[in-house]
Amino acid sequence: MTEKRTEFLRKSQFLLLMACSVNPIPLLLYISLVPGLLPFAWVMPLAYLLLALLSIKIPGKFRLLYGIGGCVILVGLGIVMMLGGAHWISMAVPILYAAVLMASLPVAAWPSSKEISPFWFYTGSILHVGVFVFKFIYKAYYTVSMDAIDPGLLVSFFVMVIMFMLSLTRLNLNASANGRQKPSAFMWQKNLTLTVVFFALAALIAMVPAIYQTLEAFFSWFGSLIKRLIDSIEVQQIINDMGGGEAGPPPEVSKEPNPLADILNTLFLICGYAILAALVLPWLPKLYRAIVRFIKKLLSGTASYLSDASGDYEDEVTDLRGTMAKAKGPRFSSAEERSLPPQERIRYRYRRLKARHPEWEYGSTARENLSDAAAPLYEKARYSSHPITEEDAEAFRTNTKRV
Repeated sequence: MTEKRTEFLRKSQFLLLMACSVNPIPLLLYISLVPGLLPFAWVMPLAYLLLALLSIKIPGKFRLLYGIGGCVILVGLGIVMMLGGAHWISMAVPILYAAVLMASLPVAAWPSSKEISPFWFYTGSILHVGVFVFKFIYKAYYTVSMDAIDPGLLVSFFVMVIMFMLSLTRLNLNASANGRQKPSAFMWQKNLTLTVVFFALAALIAMVPAIYQTLEAFFSWFGSLIKRLIDSIEVQQIINDMGGGEAGPPPEVSKEPNPLADILNTLFLICGYAILAALVLPWLPKLYRAIVRFIKKLLSGTASYLSDASGDYEDEVTDLRGTMAKAKGPRFSSAEERSLPPQERIRYRYRRLKARHPEWEYGSTARENLSDAAAPLYEKARYSSHPITEEDAEAFRTNTKRV
């Protein structure tokens, strides 16, 4: 398998995870507002996935315009569905996938060492669990079942989990290699096989109750079908024995309301809401702070997003094969260096050290040039996706003062 094909498949997994993570929202909207469109709930995520996959092959300078055009296509599909009888609130579905499409544009320019953020997996898990809880409360209060969306929820959840497990497998393999070389194909295939096998076993064990219920429902339906067939034959035989005629409708049975059942149902709902409030209310301040931080990052990262969305994938190892002048890079003042993010500060300082020590052999690693305390910090900043703190940058500066 070629390197380009491997990269395409790896990034395709990210896009599939992103599509599955938000899938509970469209399913819930369709079953609540337009149940008739539920069989077509796959159209919008499939359209997003095709557009996102094509964005990987679009050159960086055209990718942002392509993303805007893809958003127009998704919204156009939503308008067609709305004209076909869908509720106007269902337009939230194409708008949601348009936002996910714009968020997925930078994936095309990611290097081979970058994996997807756990944010998507955590968000998808919360949405899936939240929809299951909502279904349970809605069915208890309104006696209306939303079980029709269960297959779609289960499929999207399991696909999301396996995609995230594969991402973690790659991340751990790269970390175990310390970024000095890529893991071998045999090691990757071995870990991939183990991941898929253990996931399949866990999924099979989790689906045992559903399989049992399905078989039980099938045999119950089959038995009732046979019973109705036998009853119809007996009734027809009785009618024939009585000389023909049509059987009248069965007498109606009046059902009296049961006050005790209504009281127990109300108490159950009150207890459920109380437990839900006790679980949710303590997290509201943290949620508010997280939303504020997210908005600040969103406002400050607009320029970075535009740069990433219009960039092209280029492995940084290739850039390091130039001349020493190219390896030096731009010079920053002390104030400018302090304003850099901690990760960039560590990498900038190491570039300056390489420029200061021409005796270091070309292709030498940080572990060969730096102390045991400083080398892991650089490798963490250069090869890992873990966050780099101010303490890490300061520790790297301290440990490289006399180098």
